[in-house]
Amino acid sequence: MREVDAYLGLGANLGDRERALRVAVQRLQATPGLEVVACSSFRESAFVGEGPAQPPYLNGVVHVRTALPAATLLALGKALEREAGRALPAPRNQPRPLDIDVLLHGGQTIDTRELVVPHPRLHEREFVLTPLRELGVDVAALARPARPRVIHDPAEFAAVCTGWHEGGCQIGVVPTMGALHEGHVSLMRLARAENDRVIATIFVNPLQFGPKEDFAAYPRDLQADLGRCGAAGVDLVFAPSVAQMYDPGFCSHVAVGPAAEGMEGALRPGHFSGVATVVARLFALCRAHRGYFGQKDAQQVAVLRRMTRDLGFPLRLVECPIVREPDGLAMSSRNVYLGAADRRAATVLFRALCAGRQAFAHGQRHRDALLEVARTVVIAERRASLDYLELRSEPDLEPLPAGPVDHGRLLIAARFVDGARPVRLLDNLSLTGPGA
Repeated sequence: MREVDAYLGLGANLGDRERALRVAVQRLQATPGLEVVACSSFRESAFVGEGPAQPPYLNGVVHVRTALPAATLLALGKALEREAGRALPAPRNQPRPLDIDVLLHGGQTIDTRELVVPHPRLHEREFVLTPLRELGVDVAALARPARPRVIHDPAEFAAVCTGWHEGGCQIGVVPTMGALHEGHVSLMRLARAENDRVIATIFVNPLQFGPKEDFAAYPRDLQADLGRCGAAGVDLVFAPSVAQMYDPGFCSHVAVGPAAEGMEGALRPGHFSGVATVVARLFALCRAHRGYFGQKDAQQVAVLRRMTRDLGFPLRLVECPIVREPDGLAMSSRNVYLGAADRRAATVLFRALCAGRQAFAHGQRHRDALLEVARTVVIAERRASLDYLELRSEPDLEPLPAGPVDHGRLLIAARFVDGARPVRLLDNLSLTGPGA
């Protein structure tokens, strides 16, 4: 490998900070295959990031010329950190006697589990930018990484994911149709906590819209969605066009079984086949380790769980709790279409579900009696037109027979027509499960 100019960030906020930095520079200079060209002055800076309050850091940057790969420089830095007394692996954002980051390595771009070059937060840290300027680096010319990165082409999307796999990354994907709200964001945050890389997909999928459903009117606001994704720590947003997802010859569709029968499957023929088809295509492109879906669409989750198992996708499907407004209304992209009166009335779904669960908690065990308790609440709200109210087994959502039940999930759908267009809302609640 030819020699390149590389830049290493140094920092310490425990013990004799200056001595730790100077010893690190000396040890770098003594490393075969590496020449220390220059070292910046050392500057004190306050701790930046989340976590407990910490002493101030002493920071600097070292310019080296080397033929060593970036991964070898990272391993060298970790060895010097251990030598300085740092216990590794260490939690993020904790005080340390020495920290060494690979900031730049020639013109190379690296994105693996262990190493990202250029350093992803380089432009956010003045304690790095100022020493780089001192060493003659034109930091204004360094490309700012897009956060999140936006990709429209499926082949490019698959290639980036392949690179992450080769770099040992665990990948989480959050499939959405956009019009993102706090419910979606909660999925992204969980994915961020559990994975090295997080993908959000934004695609209004025509295959899951019926002939009487207005595909064109579904809310779309990509720029607002990207802002939410960035704030939630999403690394990549895949936002293809319909033509990019389905070329003119596209003809392969996923058939769905009993989980898609009744409820949404009865009211929206073909809907779940369209959902399963697009999600299978997304899973195939990214080969994620985990997929995150909201429990509000409980029947959809059941269909996708079955599909994932049947088709052998090596992915864990993560079902996430419903996120609600303060008055109990389940968050939905369709809520924006509710007129003021219907918005007030829409809480009837949650109130009905809670009435059924409360009756169960008070000893009512007959299926039909529990359904009647919930149905009575809905009927009393004249603005709501009930599509269905069912009590199904958990977690498979198989129909429960008439008679006594010892568990189950209430599922409801209703329409409201006060606003600019009819709005159809879904909700569900476990009789025995935690939370709301």
